[in-house]
Amino acid sequence: ANYFKKFREFLDTMLAKGIVTENAARNLSLKYYDYRVKSILTLSDIHRLEKTPCRSDGLKRAFLFACCSGLRWSDIYNLRWDDIDMDNRTMTVRQQKVREHSRAAVLHTYLNTSAMRYLDLSHRPDPRPSSSVAAAAPQPVFVLPSYTMAYRLLQTWASDAGISKHISFHCARHTFVSRLVAAGVDIKTVADLAGHSTTRHTERYVHPDERHRRGSRSWK
Repeated sequence: ANYFKKFREFLDTMLAKGIVTENAARNLSLKYYDYRVKSILTLSDIHRLEKTPCRSDGLKRAFLFACCSGLRWSDIYNLRWDDIDMDNRTMTVRQQKVREHSRAAVLHTYLNTSAMRYLDLSHRPDPRPSSSVAAAAPQPVFVLPSYTMAYRLLQTWASDAGISKHISFHCARHTFVSRLVAAGVDIKTVADLAGHSTTRHTERYVHPDERHRRGSRSWK
């Protein structure tokens, strides 16, 4: 939007100098897809997804887990059982997207009851020591298809649940942040839980109505 505005102002300058005869961008309006609004799930949406079968049980669990933890697809895909402390209900994740340049690359998170429900403990390896190299290798928490296949399965799953919103895996992360803000959690805490290095990143995930609802005090 800012680039379009600057381009229109540039043409106004050219028009004033007589270089062009009209500003063709003056009467144009910029339309864009507001992903922050269209990709947030309500609690009702989540309950409908819970009740609706998905062709990939691993994907279903992973997506709903992401709604409760805010993890990106890359971090969910790379999540291993070794990253989860079941006794203390905590999770340690080295965020793949920002691992090389952010001080918040390593994320330590407490897993609430909802997040714990989506872990399939039947796939959890035996915690006892083993001499087998294969058994000792870190095992994935979720058995997932490729990203492309996951995207397709998400569309089918959402449609079967009667949800018309455009659903992608990143929608779960948006939902996590939005629900925290709606619950009254201050923006600094939300940023820490989402693994953002600054609150500026977090604000981009939140619906403008939520900012107004929480009041200016929570957004300083």
